[in-house]
Amino acid sequence: MRTALVLFVFALAPAGAAAQVTAGAPVAQVPVQVRSASEGVTLHHVLVEGRRSRWTGRYADASRPVCTAPCEMLMPVGTYRFALSDGGDPRRVERLVDLRAPSLLSLEYENRDGLRTTGWAIFGGGALIGAITALVGALLVLEPDQEDLGYGLMIGGLSAIAVGGLISIPFVGFQDHAEIGVGPLQPMP
Repeated sequence: MRTALVLFVFALAPAGAAAQVTAGAPVAQVPVQVRSASEGVTLHHVLVEGRRSRWTGRYADASRPVCTAPCEMLMPVGTYRFALSDGGDPRRVERLVDLRAPSLLSLEYENRDGLRTTGWAIFGGGALIGAITALVGALLVLEPDQEDLGYGLMIGGLSAIAVGGLISIPFVGFQDHAEIGVGPLQPMP
């Protein structure tokens, strides 16, 4: 039911709309420029704010792409919740953006997929090496005169699994960084 409501609201919301407007009232608009130091960064307007996932740290927002930097547009005066992406899922910007005058939005997006991939590789490598080492140790325990070596390898293998898991946690937990700076409008280069 909740998903249907989000999709219903998402489908009805006009592109770039920020505020409720009474019928017949003129909508004040301001010129907005969007720039980014990185290529391919897309600005998204968050239409429905969702809850933050405890496991991934991401918000379950419903958003609509506005434009990919660099771009210029007119937007209704209002306060906006934006998200940024570089081809993947949009990442919510924590700061609300208030557009009352001609503005320059400077997008800053850092994709941290490489760090997360490194974390999973450390976890998988530690688990694989640890499991093989512990298995070899368990087989050596069955051999006469190899018990001490077997127990040492088992302990070492289980330690490798634990240490690999602990080292991988901060890497896997790195979230993409999304931020928007707001400044006065400047001529496009």
